Order: sequence, then structure tokens, then C-alpha cells
Amino acid sequence: KFTFFFLPSFIPSTMNEHSIPSNALKTKNVTSCPLYPKKKRPHCPDNQSLGCLTNRRSHLAIEVTKKLKKVQTNYAAFSAMITDGATNTILTTVRPKTQMYLDFGQKSFGKNTTCEKCGMLYMNGMEEDEATHRKVCQSYLHGVPFRSKKMMRDRTVWSSNGFDIVRIRYDDPVSYRNKVKEVNLVVNRDLGFAENSADKKVTTFLCVTNGRVVALCASESIATGYAMVGPGRRSKVKQRASLGVLKVWTHTNWRRKGLASRLVDLAREKTVYGINVPSTAVAFSSPTVDGGIFAMKYSKMEHPLVYDS
Repeated sequence: KFTFFFLPSFIPSTMNEHSIPSNALKTKNVTSCPLYPKKKRPHCPDNQSLGCLTNRRSHLAIEVTKKLKKVQTNYAAFSAMITDGATNTILTTVRPKTQMYLDFGQKSFGKNTTCEKCGMLYMNGMEEDEATHRKVCQSYLHGVPFRSKKMMRDRTVWSSNGFDIVRIRYDDPVSYRNKVKEVNLVVNRDLGFAENSADKKVTTFLCVTNGRVVALCASESIATGYAMVGPGRRSKVKQRASLGVLKVWTHTNWRRKGLASRLVDLAREKTVYGINVPSTAVAFSSPTVDGGIFAMKYSKMEHPLVYDS
């Protein structure tokens, strides 16, 4: 039986055999030399079969010397460490202090702020919050960036006069659906829409121009709808419907250009496989006042259909 001595990986250069604490040399039930196997006992510095038991300090000093040679080239890294002169043990590591924020008494520091342009709530002085706000605000003011050439090539269903409309289905690759989620963050904030389509089979149409998304239409297949009889009111009589328009959105700078109508046209053609849904069978999900006006103009019905999404 013998006991192994586990030495630290990094040893200060001032350590030698005289500075080894005596409690580190205590062993129990040692019956052979821990550093020299039985066959090599004649080469033991003490030239005794059990000489190591009485001179463990010398053997440990040999190991310390070997360790020092390994770390000699890296000793400069140890200069920042504080050690106890008596036991040569590492107490702590000196770390430079970093000034995270500069507080000069400004009124806005550390306060929640709501952006007047995009409506996002963020904290002044927090670098991460401010970076996220800049990104969201740019997307809100100019449209969400769309620079995927592969997605544009594979999913474009209509192009004209610098505008491209891309169709993304619920079963498309995750990267495509993540782009829809990114656009929906801006759309939902603008419309005051509470997203509730995680488990729905929604087909989304994105209108892209100059590398930014400026319009969106989300549609799904439905079976029934109800006639809208006023703002926020509907009849209780079910009517047949085939296409549900979950939401339609156009960026403020691109309205009055027919983009919303074009998106709904494509939704009628390409949402339900093999069917071109008539405009009278299109139902809109909880339209706003402007949405209700658009629904009446698009369907050419005094009481367009609505449905519960």
C-alpha cells in the first residue's frame, strides 16, 4: 500500500523542500516507496528498502522541483496572485475593477423610458436594453430587414415594380418561421394584437422592398364566420367561410398603395390548396375600425364576415 501526494498545478517559484508544510507529509499505512517502484529500490536516494518512509521530505522536494520546471515559463502569470508567505498557498486573485455605467446624476439614468416612436419600454443606461431598442426602433420606422436571398428565391410568389411577396407556411424551415416571428413583433405592437397562433396552421405573406418588410398578411383555413353588424359587433348566425385573415398590416410609409389588397388576393389564391377562395367567403379576425372599413371595401359587402381566431 502507498499514498499518492497530490500537488497543486501552479506552485510559486519560492517554494522548496524547506517550505513544504509538515502536515502535507503525513502518510498512513505506507509499506513501499511512493516514488520508486519495488524493482528500483536500490536506486532510492537513501539506498534503503524503506528509506522513503523516514525521508519523505526529500522525495517530495524532488517532485516540487519537477513541478517548478513545468511552470517556470508561465510564472509571470502568477505575479497577480496573492500568496501566504508562511504556507505559500494562494489566497485570492486580484481582478481589476470595471466601471459599468457612468452616473453623473442625470435624471433619466436607471429609469424606464417608453419610446415615443416605437412604443418600446427600455431602461436608460443599460447597454443591452438600449441596443435592443435601437434595433426595434429601426425596424418600426423603416421595416424589418429582409436580406435572405435564398428565402427570396425559394418563396417568392409575386413580384412587380420593386415589390416582392414571399409566402412562408407553418411547416417551412425554422429559419423562415423565425423571420415571421421577428416581423410579428413589430406588427403586433403596431396593431395592439395579442399573438395567439402558436398551434395554428398559419400561412404568412410578407411584402418586401429595398430589403425591408413593409406589409404582412397572415391567413388560415376556416369553415364558418359571422356577419359584422357594427364596430366590435357581429351576428349570431353562422355563415359559410373558407379563408380567415388573421391580420393585415402595412407600414405607415407604404399605405394607400394597394399592398394590403394584393396580399389578401394572394392569400385567397395560395392558402387553401387547389381553391381560389371568393372574396365573399373571406372572414377577418376581430378587425379594428380601419380594418373593418378595409374589409367592407375589399369584400364589397355592407356586412363583411368576421371570425374568432
